[in-house]
Amino acid sequence: GREMIRAIEYPNSKTSSYNYRSSFKYSMALIISLPIGTPPQTQPMVLDTGSQLSWIQCHKKLPKRPPPTTSFDPSLSSSFSVLPCDHPLCKPRIPDFTLPTTCDQNRLCHYSFFYADGTAAEGNLVREKFTLSSSQSTPPLILGCAQDSSAAEGILGMNLG
Repeated sequence: GREMIRAIEYPNSKTSSYNYRSSFKYSMALIISLPIGTPPQTQPMVLDTGSQLSWIQCHKKLPKRPPPTTSFDPSLSSSFSVLPCDHPLCKPRIPDFTLPTTCDQNRLCHYSFFYADGTAAEGNLVREKFTLSSSQSTPPLILGCAQDSSAAEGILGMNLG
């Protein structure tokens, strides 16, 4: 089972770090909050230097169960778009993006990713902007939109391959 998560807040900082128990003897995670979408929705993401894929926890409409408060609701963003199966980035194991992908029943680009600590993320690849200010945003980036994940936060993958 998962152990209790304890937040360590740093004075004068908007980021927090979480110390938790896993199968590894020591582990620490840096959680940052990023404004994603148009208008922006703040998403907590774990900074991960070992992952190529960045993904966010997406809102999944489930009967009788409210979504997590930090989940991203794609229906509220005008810059959100899904990646179809025939998109060039949805080919398994292309040189710049080594994430295995498949085609789901809706002809959307689907991914499943498993981490060394036993956690997993699964969902569709999407295009979305990081909105840095009212006048500044990134071009659309490829992200995972996880609807089935064993983690509360998304991942900001910093490994460019």
